Amino acid sequence: MFIPSGTRIREVIPGLVTARLSKDRIDFQGASPPAQTIRVATNIAEPMPFAAKVKSGGAWLSTNRPTGQTGDLLTVSANPAGLAPGVYSATIQVSIPGGALAATPFRSR
Repeated sequence: MFIPSGTRIREVIPGLVTARLSKDRIDFQGASPPAQTIRVATNIAEPMPFAAKVKSGGAWLSTNRPTGQTGDLLTVSANPAGLAPGVYSATIQVSIPGGALAATPFRSR
């Protein structure tokens, strides 16, 4: 491998970068559920950019930002206004450059 002069290697990792979320699942309940937070992390210490989006489930679920840095908190809100009583499911997907993905299911009752 050729490394140009003046290039500084910060960390050599043993494998691919993996994305992790601090919660495996979040449930929202009631007519006005409070927002909840999840932390976005990877298997390396260096902060990396991420993108977050509601992958499936509809407009009742939203995040406070579409992008951020690993280590940041992502606030997730549910707005059940206009939904008939029942159980609704959605997934938020977080992607990190290089192909690392993490997803957390959400449910509203």
